[in-house]
Amino acid sequence: MTVVCEYRSYPGIPRDKICIFNRRQVLHGLYNVAARMRLQEQEFYDPKGYSTDLNVWSREGSASAEEAVAMWTKHFDDLWNLAAVPSWRRPAGI
Repeated sequence: MTVVCEYRSYPGIPRDKICIFNRRQVLHGLYNVAARMRLQEQEFYDPKGYSTDLNVWSREGSASAEEAVAMWTKHFDDLWNLAAVPSWRRPAGI
């Protein structure tokens, strides 16, 4: 089995925590924007998803679950930019 991950960044304070698996299953929840963390000079909201209750939808579920998967996949593709490859994942010399 081959697994490929891509990470996205949102230009602003993210409200939604979204994980999409093979465009077939979606985990979605709202970040707790009251939880904040300071790293160096930047402030992050709930960076690890603490206190995030996740809803799960799958294309193998009902018609409404399939609609939810399609909606969140489109939302993810439209608003979240592909993040840069982290330095620890780059080949040496780049």
